[in-house]
This record gives sequence, structure tokens and C-alpha cells, in this order.
Amino acid sequence: MNLQTWAKWVAEIDAMTGGAIVELRPGPYGGIKIGVRWMIGKEQYGYDHSMSIGEMDRMVEAGQPCVLEQITNAVRSMTTND
Repeated sequence: MNLQTWAKWVAEIDAMTGGAIVELRPGPYGGIKIGVRWMIGKEQYGYDHSMSIGEMDRMVEAGQPCVLEQITNAVRSMTTND
């Protein structure tokens, strides 16, 4: 995964939420935590996903941002009235 993939994903999240903040923070045991924060009206929403080092390595090896897809689907489910 490269910076272009991350930038495209952040733009997709931003468009879906109307201006989300995406945070990358150190996660447990050397992993990473990806957080998404946004507002709909006056309501605050957030979603966090922690990735282990192993999960990060598998994602890079596969060349597919499957974790980003999982986060996108979770955020989408929180922003629509299905």
C-alpha cells in the first residue's frame, strides 16, 4: 500500500462524511490504530480500528487495503439510514 492509496481512501471517507478527521496513532504491541471522527448535524460519530503488526504485514503483502474497506463499510453503515 502506498501514499496514493491512503490519500484516495481519506478522500472517500471525507466525501462520505462531509468532512471527517482521519487519525493514525500507535496501536497496541507496535501496531497502528486508525480512527475516523465526524459529525452529522449536532451528533458526533467515531470509529476506531486497531491493527496488529501481523495484520499490517498481511495487508501489505496482499497489496490490498482490505482493512480500509472494512472501515469504509463501517463508516458507511453509520452515515446512511438503510
